[in-house]
Amino acid sequence: MLIPISTDAPLYHYPISTAGLIVVNFLCFIVAGAGHSNDAWMLHYGTFNPLEWLLSIFAHIGFMHLIGNMIFLWAFGLIVEGKLGWRRFLIVYLIIGIGQSGLEQTIMLYRTDSHVLSSILNVDSKEELIDEILAEDPEYTEAEAEAWVNAFIKEYRGSSCGASSAIFGLLAICTVWAPKNEFHVVFLFFFRVFSFDVTIMGYALWYFGWEVVSFVMSDFGAGTAALHLMGAAIGFGVGVLYLKKDWVDCENWDLFRVLSGNYGRFADASTTVGSHADPVLMFGTSDVAVKDSVPDTSRRTKVSKRLAAINDLIDAGDFITASEKMFDLRMQDHKSQLTEKRLKKLSLGLLRADMPDDAEIYLEEYNERFPEDAAWARVRIAQLLLTHHKRPAAALAMLKQVRLSQLNAELQTLAKKVASVAKKLVKSGVEDAEPEW
Repeated sequence: MLIPISTDAPLYHYPISTAGLIVVNFLCFIVAGAGHSNDAWMLHYGTFNPLEWLLSIFAHIGFMHLIGNMIFLWAFGLIVEGKLGWRRFLIVYLIIGIGQSGLEQTIMLYRTDSHVLSSILNVDSKEELIDEILAEDPEYTEAEAEAWVNAFIKEYRGSSCGASSAIFGLLAICTVWAPKNEFHVVFLFFFRVFSFDVTIMGYALWYFGWEVVSFVMSDFGAGTAALHLMGAAIGFGVGVLYLKKDWVDCENWDLFRVLSGNYGRFADASTTVGSHADPVLMFGTSDVAVKDSVPDTSRRTKVSKRLAAINDLIDAGDFITASEKMFDLRMQDHKSQLTEKRLKKLSLGLLRADMPDDAEIYLEEYNERFPEDAAWARVRIAQLLLTHHKRPAAALAMLKQVRLSQLNAELQTLAKKVASVAKKLVKSGVEDAEPEW
């Protein structure tokens, strides 16, 4: 078994739902009798019960069944929730789990008592089987024989439980959204532990391939392999839907981009080889057309959607995530800019979040783009130069560009305090630290 213990995939959200689901699974395991009395939690065949679609994905047969599933839920959930956030991830997980259970129970509706009696036990009725038992063993009472027959039929009708189908669905989503990222996995072989990195696509192909082989070798029976593949198919569909609807941002690293070879930075027309080249120097003639492989309108639409998502993060007060997303966006589109209001809100939010380096970048941008209204930004920059960079002379130089009449009372107090401390440091012979590059 290849056990994933970490990933290099970018995670933009904390795994709140993933951790919560693991806790809930452990609690349900305890409530259901630690796997020994969990019949009420099972997904029973030959019936149609939507409540079982939900309960069964939180039930496990034994402790090792639970532990194994939770390890993989953590590994795959990190990536999916890392892109969606806890609310949307929880919805996706339940869609896969409940959807697979509902489909499974619907397919197995034919596994009724009469089917078991006629097709498996080769009798016409339950009474006939009871009579056979009583004839073979007179010590049985009729009630005992009937109870034994009922239990026997129920066992042959079949049931299932566990989170593994939903987890296989998450693996399929990881494959669609982050195929080139890697898992660091451990592997136990004859009491020796090996560890190595493997791409998510390679990891998924191994496990999906193994399940397909198991499915074929079981004569295409409705066993564990079939249920895992069913969950993976639903997960793949959900992953593709979210991708095509732009409900998730894979930053041009999704499966379809990778398979086309037009992924990551290669998917940005501004970095296409030859897109800015001089045809005369390259080909000796100017009538050679160098075309970008990605339409500009398509690229601008995606950029606009990503910028809108960043605006939503700023409005919601998630300044750290907004800053990270903005940096990523500018790696692909340096022209993307925030409005004056949101740029100011992001700068101040990062300062309050104790992210001085990030805040300084946006403060400098504000000072450059809106110089007439940037007195407040210059005071904040001076504060960072003094306290964060240990450059009192540079802080004083920045404050010289500010008139107190441009500031409110709070900023006037701050400016005077920064100026006072900076002057004392300069007079005492403190020199500016070298700028960090």
